[in-house]
Amino acid sequence: MTFTNDAWAVDGSTASAVIARLQLKSSTRGNQGIMTAGALRVQALSTPGPSVTVADGDCVVLGQEVQWQGTYYGYNIGNTTVSITPTTGTSRSDLIVVRMQDPTFSGSPWTGNPSTDVLMDVHVIQGVSPSATTAPSGSSAIALARIDIPASTSAITQAMIVDLRNVANPRRDRGLDTHSPSAIETLTGTTWKNFPTTAHWPVTIPSWATQVKVVVTAAGVHLSSGQAYGSFRFQLGTLFGQAVNLDDDQTGTRRNTLIVADTLSVPAVLRGTTQTLQVQMIINSGNASTITTDTATTFVADVEFNEVATYDL
Repeated sequence: MTFTNDAWAVDGSTASAVIARLQLKSSTRGNQGIMTAGALRVQALSTPGPSVTVADGDCVVLGQEVQWQGTYYGYNIGNTTVSITPTTGTSRSDLIVVRMQDPTFSGSPWTGNPSTDVLMDVHVIQGVSPSATTAPSGSSAIALARIDIPASTSAITQAMIVDLRNVANPRRDRGLDTHSPSAIETLTGTTWKNFPTTAHWPVTIPSWATQVKVVVTAAGVHLSSGQAYGSFRFQLGTLFGQAVNLDDDQTGTRRNTLIVADTLSVPAVLRGTTQTLQVQMIINSGNASTITTDTATTFVADVEFNEVATYDL
């Protein structure tokens, strides 16, 4: 094998379709899927019936017929209505895919005219496994959704639709912040408090972010004599992370390290805004220790925003 006899882009040279497909494959790193988090979402009709809609948006599909086939790009302009065959006496699962058919390659099931016919379309594969999450092996297609249809059903509801979309090249943004208190602060009361009050950071949420992963570490929290019972969490804007318990069942003076982590969906109202990430703690019933942070305590906040498929775009 050798380089193709054309190149992208040289004046006077004729660039072939194959070099364009291979360039797209390289630029998308061989990945396939939707291009933005809200693209091509499959939804039930406002009044459920025997069809669903596929929203507008774009995608890339990796060719599977030959090794150097490359990647195809397509854009669904507006909503597409897709008919779903009603079930009879048994339940059935159908897969909704974007299918690419290129008659250039042997093994392709389509032999139409590429100058006039639709090459990329939404296709329904009936009777797949109820656990199917991808298009059939060897097909130039990407899965959008699986519809799990009960027996004797013609009206498709949103509850039957399992979203299977994957962002081909998702954006990601990660930041690391630290804080070391400059003074002693003691936790009091049995309600959630911003503690220590100085452990907070402004966080800018990207406009494309639909998911956030947060890890907050509190190292060197000081505990006095007596058993310590409390809880630790973070708050980002209006979002609260999973709380973890402090229950060390010890009696001497000591220092402890607490870690809390969670993965949360970012609602549309928070995207593109700056929110405060705040450390919070609470004293639980039975606590006999004084919980304190001081100059020997360090907080670390690790925040990663991701672009994953969503329905609210």
